[in-house]
Amino acid sequence: MVAVGFGSGALAHLVSWPHGLPAGLIGGTLGIVAGAAVAYQKALPRLLLAVLGCAVMVASNTWAALIGCGVVTALALALGTSGVRRYATIFLGTGVAVLASWVALRISFAQQTHDWSGALIDGTAAAAMGMLAAVALVPRHVSFGRDVVAAAVARLPLGLDSEVRALCNQSVTLWNQAKNGLAADPENRELLRQGVVKVLEVAAKESAPAAGGSEQSLRERIAELDARIGNATDDETRTQYQSAKQALSEQQQYRDKLSTRRDRLVAKLHHHVAALEKFQLAALGARSQEARPVLGRLAELSAEVSSTSEALMDVETAA
Repeated sequence: MVAVGFGSGALAHLVSWPHGLPAGLIGGTLGIVAGAAVAYQKALPRLLLAVLGCAVMVASNTWAALIGCGVVTALALALGTSGVRRYATIFLGTGVAVLASWVALRISFAQQTHDWSGALIDGTAAAAMGMLAAVALVPRHVSFGRDVVAAAVARLPLGLDSEVRALCNQSVTLWNQAKNGLAADPENRELLRQGVVKVLEVAAKESAPAAGGSEQSLRERIAELDARIGNATDDETRTQYQSAKQALSEQQQYRDKLSTRRDRLVAKLHHHVAALEKFQLAALGARSQEARPVLGRLAELSAEVSSTSEALMDVETAA
């Protein structure tokens, strides 16, 4: 961009532009777009946009025209991009193009360049525009995205069971060890990432309080009600105590069933983390098809954990 800008600025000096428009602005705009065309192809549409931008400045030598030319220049730089990169290039490119135009004007009318030849002044101004405009191409080479694994780790509850926490740490370690090694294999890398994220999501749902203290409290309450039933002298009082004991006994049975389901889910987590380890080794060895089927079962596991966690929370509230 710098070299092409200098050359186009020197050539633009040969033309007499209206409104006292410095040739460096015209040459710089053409140099920016031509340099991008050399690096990223799509020369014809880029150059057409550059001509349009120059026409805007020629028609009206005002700051509004400079801003309009900056927008058109940014659109030319954004050709060939998509998504976030495209919008980032347009936004950044507009600002950089306007700033570059201001720098070109400063160079064109600076006292220090007064003794230079006209071609040298305009070439330098255009080269400066090209140097600044290179910043607008940065979004092309930046990857925009969020680390979903790190986000899933951040959502883990603080009071997570130590065994489940260890399984989460193990799955994250698998991801950290394999994500760079699978950079050239995006399909398998994505499969592994999804598997690790699913384990973390399952663990986040499996966040109901441990039942140890609550069960002990429940047993103590049942024992206390037994004592009250034995000491009761009034039939109505005894009946109420018996009803309360029955409700607590049913709650204890339900809690025991849920505790068994939680144990089964933890066992499934162990199984799936082991499957992820197998998948990691297979993927790195180009044999990922051996472990892929097990990843599909993680969705079923997630749904089961969700219902179990909600039920556990309901039981804790009732208790």
